[in-house]
Amino acid sequence: MADYMVSFKGKRGLRQGDPMSPSLFFICMEYLSRVLMVMSKSPGFKFHPKCQPNGITHVAFADDLMLFARGDTCSLAILMDSLHKLEECSGLMVSPTKSNIYLGGVPGLPRDMILRELVYSLGKFLVRYLGVPLALQKVSIDEFSPFLEAIDVDIQKWNDKHLYYAGKVELILSVCQAFLWGGRQFRVAWKEIGSPNDEGGLGLMDLKIWNMSLLTSTLWNIHAEANTLWVKWLHVVYLRGSNNLFFTCPFTSLIWSTIRDWLGIKREMNTLESAIKWLKKEFGGCRVFARAARLGFVTTVYEVWMARNALRFDGKKSSLEAIVAKVKVSTYCILYQIYPESTPIILGPQRV
Repeated sequence: MADYMVSFKGKRGLRQGDPMSPSLFFICMEYLSRVLMVMSKSPGFKFHPKCQPNGITHVAFADDLMLFARGDTCSLAILMDSLHKLEECSGLMVSPTKSNIYLGGVPGLPRDMILRELVYSLGKFLVRYLGVPLALQKVSIDEFSPFLEAIDVDIQKWNDKHLYYAGKVELILSVCQAFLWGGRQFRVAWKEIGSPNDEGGLGLMDLKIWNMSLLTSTLWNIHAEANTLWVKWLHVVYLRGSNNLFFTCPFTSLIWSTIRDWLGIKREMNTLESAIKWLKKEFGGCRVFARAARLGFVTTVYEVWMARNALRFDGKKSSLEAIVAKVKVSTYCILYQIYPESTPIILGPQRV
């Protein structure tokens, strides 16, 4: 079979929604990624301080691109050179009117030099990326208001559709009670509506529980050190090793020992990896006590993480007794829903 290689020059013609557009853009972004990887090894290039450990130079999603570098003229010139190489190769050009440069911690004179050399206007925080607000500090609830208002407007539009209950269920599954009943008084308890179809409900998921499940899944990926860029960055910038948070810290070590005594686990665990491996080996299967041990482990990880975030971002400090009580109550309640007869025997209300 003969090999053919045909080069072509990119031109205007593909429109938004064209099935070929994402594939071609992906090819161009792959080329840019490789160019940036090579250019970042240049002697004059310096990474953004929080991107250096993972070697991050850019993040791309759909047709949005964010470039990162230290705020000096040499590093930014190398980034611009990479964009010029992309333009020469593919014909794709960065639109100056739709692009901005954000400078943090760069003093007056270097800032002025950078803005003179670049054609992009200076952007200011708060900025929205993919509809989500990005800020230098923790984003407040008020700053999420436009995002929530847009969702509310969409929901109100759905109310104008003349749909039966079954159609509304198929359209939204579960967004809000008011939409399902058309703003009238609720006819059936929401808890009953969330029951499975074979139990007389509509099978709608509880959004609060579903959100908690997704957060727990995200938390698990963080502490299992999943092979994703976001998880790697989080460990380097904020966690600096999950074992430091869960095992080295005297406060959390005492929480672990209290929960282990409560569950009757005698083995001491020093890392998350060894703990997960040992729990799978010794407490696998569907036995009541095995599930109790696994639930206690996962719930402890969750509550410690929530307490850590509350202290870091909201300044709210939780006592050791309060965290342990939350772990015990959550473990008991979840296990009781699965084994209502065995749970009081295994854990016992007096032990919670």
